[in-house]
Amino acid sequence: MQRLSFSDEAARMVQATEPSTQIVYADDIEGVWRAIQEGQYGMIPFENSAKGVVWKHFDRLRQSGVRILGEVHLHVRMCMGGLLDAQPREATHVHSHPVGLAQCSRRLDELGIPPEKRIQTRATPDGPRDVAELRDPRRICLASRLAIEDAGLAVLEDEDSVANHGRANITQFFVVHRNGQVELPEKEKEYHGLIVVPEYERIGVLHDTLGVLRDGRVDLHSLHSQRLRGGDDGYRFFMEMESGGDSALFDIMRRKLANCSAVREAQWLGSWNGRLYSDSIRTEDPPRRDPLARPQVEGAPLDPSRRYHGLQFRPDNYPGVLFDTTGYIRTSDVNLRFVHSRPEGHKQYGFLVGMDSSQTTPERFQLMLDHMQCDSHLQYVHWLRSTDSLSELHELEPKED
Repeated sequence: MQRLSFSDEAARMVQATEPSTQIVYADDIEGVWRAIQEGQYGMIPFENSAKGVVWKHFDRLRQSGVRILGEVHLHVRMCMGGLLDAQPREATHVHSHPVGLAQCSRRLDELGIPPEKRIQTRATPDGPRDVAELRDPRRICLASRLAIEDAGLAVLEDEDSVANHGRANITQFFVVHRNGQVELPEKEKEYHGLIVVPEYERIGVLHDTLGVLRDGRVDLHSLHSQRLRGGDDGYRFFMEMESGGDSALFDIMRRKLANCSAVREAQWLGSWNGRLYSDSIRTEDPPRRDPLARPQVEGAPLDPSRRYHGLQFRPDNYPGVLFDTTGYIRTSDVNLRFVHSRPEGHKQYGFLVGMDSSQTTPERFQLMLDHMQCDSHLQYVHWLRSTDSLSELHELEPKED
């Protein structure tokens, strides 16, 4: 974590609420992970509202014997910087961290800067320092306003015109520490992180797992899936949840999950109280939709005579909505091959699903599709593909960075 990086901004938010916090900088994120293993606290970027989960950090969380102790939601104000006489339209090279380059890819495309001239830096503040050192007006950088001005550069464009999502660019950070002897989850805490590996060869395993959480009055805030490696045919799910305030009921839910036939493995990653938000982030609930409104339907209709099907939908945000949606998929004897969350804003997701209809009839599968396009709890449904090829279905899945 370098000085003037976005991780530094997140750490300063913690310091503002806990004045005794001392911020120690590292050359790069690997230095932060080393410090965590040595017993210090680390600020780890986990999810961006435009880019999604940082999977390499997810893997470290589940493999390193650490736990999540808190979270920070930072409004990332990505700006474009350059020399005082620089003009964005004349830029030939851009310097930034890979995540910053991805978050501003649309603007870079507009400027005609090709991928091979998008120079990746180890940390975001390195970009302004590199441009200041090179003294070339055709080189620009992407970083925070503080980092740009600290390097003696000018802010050429602000977040409204630079970032793909403008002012909606938000990154979630986890405060991480070596676990020690703490038994997880801590049932008295408010928020929890969990990895579930379900039993794969059975219809309804995700629905059954979500049912255990719903019975425990748990509000699921996010669900992300990662394909298992090493030839294992299945997925692991990372779930962030908020307990319902009843520690006894939460503990019953935990024990039921540990004994659920749909769950092969459950790994708790942390329990914590409270969240920190940038002042500019709006945390109130979105406007309520018409409860009778049907979802917007896009794409060519799926073909029930085929075996595999891909679609994407966005549900309303209420506790149990994914349980409800996966419920009528299960009762139609349709097997979910995969489920992937797709970020559509801060903690707002569409879900990409792949389905296998070989154990139902075309008539029952069509009835399920009819149900989906009339479900008032879905905001949109996008039909993507019907095929008899499993490899063609998997082509729809996002690739991990």
